[in-house]
Amino acid sequence: MLEIDLYKNGEDEKFEEYFQRIHKLLPNWPEEVVKEWLYRHNNQIEDYFYLGFHNFKFSLEKWENKKIMKLINSHKMDYVIDPLGLQILDKPYSFLQKYIHENGTWPSPIIVLKNGNDIISDNKEFLGKPYHLLEGHLRLGYIRNLYKNNKKLKKEHLVYIVKKEN
Repeated sequence: MLEIDLYKNGEDEKFEEYFQRIHKLLPNWPEEVVKEWLYRHNNQIEDYFYLGFHNFKFSLEKWENKKIMKLINSHKMDYVIDPLGLQILDKPYSFLQKYIHENGTWPSPIIVLKNGNDIISDNKEFLGKPYHLLEGHLRLGYIRNLYKNNKKLKKEHLVYIVKKEN
């Protein structure tokens, strides 16, 4: 039932309607997380569905650049996140690139899972430890590449931390 309701999002469904429906199923989920992850990336929900979305508890924290660089990991870091993030070093052309260049941070927090265990994905890959990136691959790639190249960044960035409650 939950999976069907999450996938019900169609191009003609406004976010407000989607959020009202999803909030009944996932009351622990902040509105911004629903919008940035479930609504905007509806075709990628199944990537982490096995984790049990109803068990997620969220907190919003400020993290320094060094903490982001050191603690957030992903099995996609070397072949997706960092290579895609190189785009930010060229002349910024997209909304996201311009925003990050002008503000030194991302427009909405990335979402990471606290992974103290060896969680294995449905694809038999270990999730990143101690924090695994769930949503915000391009944003993280941009910040990582700006940091590595000593470009102007804010000292801290907002990050949604997800903990699984059993």
